[in-house]
Amino acid sequence: MKRIDDRPFLVTLGLICLVVIMVCGLVMEYGWFGYSAPLLTVTPVTVTDGSGLTNSQEQTKINVNTATVSILDTLPKVGPTLAQRIVDYREENGPFTKPEELKNVAGIGDKVLEAILPYITIQ
Repeated sequence: MKRIDDRPFLVTLGLICLVVIMVCGLVMEYGWFGYSAPLLTVTPVTVTDGSGLTNSQEQTKINVNTATVSILDTLPKVGPTLAQRIVDYREENGPFTKPEELKNVAGIGDKVLEAILPYITIQ
């Protein structure tokens, strides 16, 4: 029995598959005839609990009892010097028990405390 060589058929089939994959990629990238309709539309939804903070903001509050200088530096009205003072005060006097204790740190008054309160937690 004579064996038929399948290689030309397999090469042709492989080339056809490559062309189909390339065309599908182009259609996904540019759409049909250059028109690209969005495949998925995402509408952001903000959920609040009445405190004015969204759920994602509540989860990312900074714990002033464990935060490093570089993390405290990201708070509004807090630079690297004030962040270092907070860490130094915490190391000398122990952890903060309430947010108002931050006013004992040199450079933190009512306005700074009011600005950082939404972003901090004491745990």
